[in-house]
Amino acid sequence: MNNAITYALRYIKRDIPVRILNEAFLKDLPYSRGNVRNLESIIHELIINGIVGPDADTVGGREVKLDVSKLSPTLYENDGVILKIPLEMTGGCAITSVRWAAFVYNDTVTSGYGYSTGYMNNMMVTNSLGGTVASVLNASTPDPITGTSDCHVSPSGDNLVFVKCRNRQKIYWLLVTTGYDEMFNQISPKSYQDFGELCLLATKAYIYTKLIVDLDEGKISAGSELGSFKNIIDGYSDANKSYNEYLREHMEVVFMLNDPRSKEEHYFMVSGGKRW
Repeated sequence: MNNAITYALRYIKRDIPVRILNEAFLKDLPYSRGNVRNLESIIHELIINGIVGPDADTVGGREVKLDVSKLSPTLYENDGVILKIPLEMTGGCAITSVRWAAFVYNDTVTSGYGYSTGYMNNMMVTNSLGGTVASVLNASTPDPITGTSDCHVSPSGDNLVFVKCRNRQKIYWLLVTTGYDEMFNQISPKSYQDFGELCLLATKAYIYTKLIVDLDEGKISAGSELGSFKNIIDGYSDANKSYNEYLREHMEVVFMLNDPRSKEEHYFMVSGGKRW
């Protein structure tokens, strides 16, 4: 099976000698007959999920419009509500940021788990957008729709979204950015090589940080191979800097082009055309 992860793992193993990979990832691993883990699974966990994933979420992700009209909010302080977004709505991905919350202006929340009776008359707004946000939404519902950017996601990672709306308006949808799943299924095959290079640089940076001190102190015994072993590790000294530069200067664009909504917004901005 070929996907972004399997491609990245092959990409790493083609570039870094297996002797070095084993020294960095397998040597200190406690062994038990009931817990046999291979090299690929460890690199996937430590490098791709542990380093690349969180960094990718900060510069990339996917912009998603979520229909939250059927969710029951919890009133928050005196001027807002909290929405718990099920993982099923985000494809199992965590929400990393919230750009916009849309609500019907005269539809208010009357309790922690209920709405005013006017809510059922306004459920026409779900997933269609066109022209500007305001004009299309107002055209598709009998009541005027407005919104706010005064919203954020809890850092707890529980997909809790806080929205400021002083009049307790009923929230219809959220425009959010989600992170990547563990298999990076949002990455298209055309970008596998770019993703593989990012993972390779992260792996080299990890190896250098982990092994360079032991090499200098003579704690690694590689026999006649020690000289070439150390030369290779020394060559990874700039890997962390290269990783950060590649992430910001190259992968930010790659991630954007792998998100249909962000790519469309980009073309809209550079062409002066119509986004929706």
